Amino acid sequence: AELTEAHPDLETTGQRVSCLMEEVDEAEFFAWKGLRLHPLLMKSIYELRFKEPTPIQKACIPMAAHKGK
Repeated sequence: AELTEAHPDLETTGQRVSCLMEEVDEAEFFAWKGLRLHPLLMKSIYELRFKEPTPIQKACIPMAAHKGK
């Protein structure tokens, strides 16, 4: 809530991301869900139609983005 109060445009962006995600067949992009990426990154992945991460992305993103958690 604090972040969207400081940056109201993020709330609008979040709503657009939600709309886009509803229009996309999430089964096609299921492999990305497990990486717990930020919604804006997921939006870009959907728009670029990357169906699944590469093996190196699968190995590195969780460690880099979530500090191994």
